[in-house]
Amino acid sequence: VRCDVVRSDISRKDQKKDKVRPDGVAKYLELARRADGTWRPGIHFEVTVEACELAAQRYNEAGVRAVVISANTSDEDREKYFGQYARGELDMLCSPTVLAEGFDATCAEVCVLRRSTDHVGDAMQRWGRVLRPFAGIEGVQCRPRKDRALLIDICNCTTKKSHGMPTDDRAYSLEGKGIRLQAEVDEEAEKPALPAP
Repeated sequence: VRCDVVRSDISRKDQKKDKVRPDGVAKYLELARRADGTWRPGIHFEVTVEACELAAQRYNEAGVRAVVISANTSDEDREKYFGQYARGELDMLCSPTVLAEGFDATCAEVCVLRRSTDHVGDAMQRWGRVLRPFAGIEGVQCRPRKDRALLIDICNCTTKKSHGMPTDDRAYSLEGKGIRLQAEVDEEAEKPALPAP
């Protein structure tokens, strides 16, 4: 689906230099409430389990039903939480890394990215949690059809030249060049070949 991106007003460089990272919970609370009062389902990525627990506590205090899923979460609890999330009984899943890959909940609409990602593939995995289309669940008010996703890019990953925007076209290579933006590859192809020395 199409994706709206909201970035922090503090640059990546300044965040690193000043050892500060803006508040992802506050930004979600500001932007993710629907007109009917329900919350858009989200996934919140933090650096540590402790940071996830603090975020989940703040979400719950604000009326956003949230849980933490980490490597320490039992298989039984994960299954329970995933079912609750799919049915609209939970609004937010907080995780350092567990939900970045191999987790599929097409109802997820909002990605709060408060964990810096230097590798574009890592960033794409996290963004990808909310980019899948979702037809909605009939009769479940808080799980309507999803037409747009929202990336709350606290770390300003989308400002990195190598990362670009979540829905940008990408070029993949098996020749050691990694994942690159298609526009960059097209630009290289347009350059004339250098003459022989």
